[in-house]
Amino acid sequence: MINNVFSLVQQAALEKGLRLLVNSSEEIAPCLVGDQLRLTQILANLLGNGVKFTEQGEIELSVVLITGAERTAAGTVFSTRYRHVSGLDIDAALLRLNGKVKMYMWLVRSFIENSEATASIIADAVNKGDSELAARHAHSVKGSAGTIGAVELEVLAQTLETAITNGDPSETIISGSLRHFAAELDRLVVELARTDEPG
Repeated sequence: MINNVFSLVQQAALEKGLRLLVNSSEEIAPCLVGDQLRLTQILANLLGNGVKFTEQGEIELSVVLITGAERTAAGTVFSTRYRHVSGLDIDAALLRLNGKVKMYMWLVRSFIENSEATASIIADAVNKGDSELAARHAHSVKGSAGTIGAVELEVLAQTLETAITNGDPSETIISGSLRHFAAELDRLVVELARTDEPG
């Protein structure tokens, strides 16, 4: 499965001169039971963002086994975080991740780190007439938002992507969609970052 995911982003990585590495723990069994399609989508989204936001060097995918004790500890920490952040359907996200709390927390942190400047990038691309780049970034946020359960942001990203892709002649529609998208993205990133601060 990991090889299949790597093949999806290999060409883009090669074009940027990036190396793709995988570090899999020996404790991982050769065959696992789970939602292969959903996990493939998550890994492809993460690696795709890694390639997109990395200018040089390498991207490493680490696969580790989380013990029951570690999962319990992560759940204890998680119970005091994120639940109060509006716009998140955490239960639905965890259901898609088969209850992997530690993975969810990592995905949220990755979202915080990679999404902060996205609205500005899209706005700049729209102003320059680069609809392909703008739509690609909107699509990426849609995927990331869906993964962490950011329901409202996912809908706004879809609306923005559709408006850009369709080449809507009304600049008002695109600018309006972008404005709502940027406001929700900024709010969510700020709230999540504040919640994720230690202590």
